[in-house]
Amino acid sequence: MACRHIIEPVIFCLAHVAGMLTRHAVGEKRFQDAKRYGYAGLMVGGMIPSAVLLLFAAAPEQFISLFINPDTVGDDRIIERAKLFLFISTLGLIPDAIRNIFSGTLRGYNDTAFASLSALFSVIGEGMLTSVSLGFGSSLDALGVLLGRTVAFTVGPV
Repeated sequence: MACRHIIEPVIFCLAHVAGMLTRHAVGEKRFQDAKRYGYAGLMVGGMIPSAVLLLFAAAPEQFISLFINPDTVGDDRIIERAKLFLFISTLGLIPDAIRNIFSGTLRGYNDTAFASLSALFSVIGEGMLTSVSLGFGSSLDALGVLLGRTVAFTVGPV
């Protein structure tokens, strides 16, 4: 869905940049800068998805009409599915931003093993298993795959 691909890359990129800046600052023992980069990354990673979610909650029909023309779509289920997809995918970006900051901090301390194992467990283990079971083992289809990805993004920072 096009609406997801307009919002997600911006948030992903900003979260990754904040993680890289934090990693370099920690690696160079500039802990005050690392703290500042971490807070900035958390603010951006939390504020942009939260603003999108608030806009979406306030006026879902107007917001979704930026991406889909409801008059040309003959089925209301498509509009409802698009609203649900946008909400779930945006909600999953907040914990992913947190994961990027924490992974960057660990990498700055040269602890790549824990960050890698955490990503492996959350994305490959939990996320893939949940996506496959919800997407193919239930009637949720693509929504189940998206929910599995959101679970992976949420489990990662924990």
